[in-house]
Amino acid sequence: MQTNIIKNLLNPALTDEADKILRSCVHCGFCTATCPTYQIFSDELDGPRGRIYLIKQMLEGQPATKKTLTHLDRCLSCRSCETTCPSAVQYSRLLDIGKYLAEKQIKRSFLSNLARKSLLSLLLSKKLFHLTITAIQPFKSLLPKSIEPKVAIASTKLNWPIEKHRRKVLLLTGCVQNTLAPVIDKQLAHLLNHCAIQTIPIQGCCGALPQHLSAEDKATLIFKKNIDQWTKYIDQGIEAIIMSSSGCGATLKQYQSYLQYDKAYRNKAKVFTNLVVDPVEILEKETAFLSQKKIPHSDLTMAFHAPCTLQHGLGVHTKVENLLTTLGYKLVPVKDAHLCCGSAGSYSIFHPKIAKHLLTNKIAELQAGQAAILATSNIGCLTHLNSQAQQPVKHWLSVVYENLKD
Repeated sequence: MQTNIIKNLLNPALTDEADKILRSCVHCGFCTATCPTYQIFSDELDGPRGRIYLIKQMLEGQPATKKTLTHLDRCLSCRSCETTCPSAVQYSRLLDIGKYLAEKQIKRSFLSNLARKSLLSLLLSKKLFHLTITAIQPFKSLLPKSIEPKVAIASTKLNWPIEKHRRKVLLLTGCVQNTLAPVIDKQLAHLLNHCAIQTIPIQGCCGALPQHLSAEDKATLIFKKNIDQWTKYIDQGIEAIIMSSSGCGATLKQYQSYLQYDKAYRNKAKVFTNLVVDPVEILEKETAFLSQKKIPHSDLTMAFHAPCTLQHGLGVHTKVENLLTTLGYKLVPVKDAHLCCGSAGSYSIFHPKIAKHLLTNKIAELQAGQAAILATSNIGCLTHLNSQAQQPVKHWLSVVYENLKD
């Protein structure tokens, strides 16, 4: 793609980066075939290629409009287009730059800004979020059925394993999941304990929400804080940084990209990013240990929803499905497994109609094989699916843990 970018719109480093990404696009359109919003609207501007053109126009000096921001906002940041793209266009990074530039020119409405700031304040305060969700529990039956599962607190009757092991991993417990379903992290810790791996829990936010809501200054502070706090564990020789929510994992994996222009942190971020892995990347190498625990080869059928953050963010393709099959679970095929369920972090809050449309499609695909249980790997997807699914929806780590037999 030929470009004629105006140099003074962004700092030189961002300008060069955006120009490089734009030039890598060859207009092929393969991305539109796997874009969820393009499939809904059939509008070029609601597909990756169209959004790339909108960003190109801004960078070449054409003023942004509210329509520009609307089309950019409608992107789920699922990154399915990146997996499909034969030219390896870094679309998600370009989208971040494009939204930053658009928001410099177009002011959001008072209500939109209030909603975004309120959500950030709620979720970035562990105490406030926990108090809010706890206070809702007695009244959740009064909420719409589509919302009730999203504020339900799962049982936490499980202690953290106390055994010490030579091998150690650092686990980020996150903010939302730490309140809604903290048992998942404890179950993961027990699975790793069975494999002679000690899990060190660290509370905190990965920074995904402020990054997705264009609050880049807040996100950057979180990135740096995490690196500073976790460096001592890295120095002590932990072998990996993990998280049971793939949404957090995908964000942690991008720290190197987010901090590439920060001289004080870019090398630290590179070391940090190289340590980030999804739990399946550890457990797939420990099947001998898990098999000793006699996980049953059950007739119970399962449909696995691979979140976008797992497939396209972390690039962990079919690893969970392969591990579950190896352990004896019977998985049913899922049509269009690469498509987003519509959760996408805060997306379902700000774009409920689109999110519901995608959710309805995803539920139909997951239930087509008549599986007894639905499984996933991200807390946002789990609660989103649970708002409409007829079958139980669980984290795949919970399913494996619950079937362990001593």
